[in-house]
Amino acid sequence: MKKSSRAFFLLMLLLVGFNSCERDDLCDLSQAVTPRLIITFVDASNTLERKAVASLTITEGSSNTLAPLNDTGATALAAIDSIAIPLDSNNDFTSYTFNNDDGTSVFMDDVELTYIVNEEYINRACGFKNTYQDLNAILTNGSNSWINNVQVITSNVTNTNDIHVEIRH
Repeated sequence: MKKSSRAFFLLMLLLVGFNSCERDDLCDLSQAVTPRLIITFVDASNTLERKAVASLTITEGSSNTLAPLNDTGATALAAIDSIAIPLDSNNDFTSYTFNNDDGTSVFMDDVELTYIVNEEYINRACGFKNTYQDLNAILTNGSNSWINNVQVITSNVTNTNDIHVEIRH
């Protein structure tokens, strides 16, 4: 009798231990990450074809801080036809200067992105992530410009699977 009560007690302890872990105690990182803005570069004369940028860097706002262009944090990419950049979640806009170096000249254009920031509660373990709605892009050509047009494709930035913006050059 003593062994069976001890076994019963251990079984009950295990059941209570496994039952106390709730779904909110675990964080699925695929849900918890604030999405980046996906930009593709396309040919201005044929918008169905992607067109690589020779050498791309992007500076944030009026600072000389280089923006990360992908998930690894690279700040300069060559022969690239798409990037994933962060949006400023503390403001309702982000300003970037797109710099294209073709080997002989550096071409620069300013793009201001406006949006509404939505703080989305995931769960207790993950906390919050931001999504963005009503994305709008405003192009200001520089004196040595290379971008013809900026087109918003998906106005809600909720994941990194969709193309959000096309830059036509």
